[in-house]
Amino acid sequence: MTSRNLIAALVVALVAPAGLGQEPSLAEIAKQEKKRRKAAARAADQPTRTITEEELAKPAGGTFSAPQGAPGEPAPAASPAVGAAPGAAPGATPEKTEEQVRDESQQKWREDIQKARDDVAKYEAQVSQLEAAVGDTTQNVHSASRANRIAALEQAKTQLTQARQRVEDLENAGRQSGYR
Repeated sequence: MTSRNLIAALVVALVAPAGLGQEPSLAEIAKQEKKRRKAAARAADQPTRTITEEELAKPAGGTFSAPQGAPGEPAPAASPAVGAAPGAAPGATPEKTEEQVRDESQQKWREDIQKARDDVAKYEAQVSQLEAAVGDTTQNVHSASRANRIAALEQAKTQLTQARQRVEDLENAGRQSGYR
């Protein structure tokens, strides 16, 4: 019966370090893919401007403040910027309202706090996994791999503390700004 326990302990000892590798888990890969798709969707929502062959064939020169041409000759009208309001000055971007600026700021804050909370969850899982590995007394307690795990555990605890502090700071900033 003790040989079975010994074999089981050896199997656990051989499999446990494989779980501590640096390769990302499936959940982390899924989160990264979700963030990548969200960023791609945001980029696709941005208005684009198509440059035509006619625009490329026009000679370059002059600026908006000092157009090219004779002094008495009127300057050619510049095409309005994409998304510019009709009647707005050429080259001017429409100004955002205070509400739009606040909404964008709140959305950025939500993204930042979600990322910080994800980091906390990641480090908590890492700390618990390393604590279990360090607490496993079936392995040689004086081995180099255990010392490496202890060092990794301390580093993970430091990162967890920093991530928790970041969440707390972001929550305080959100309360001060009146975000919900």
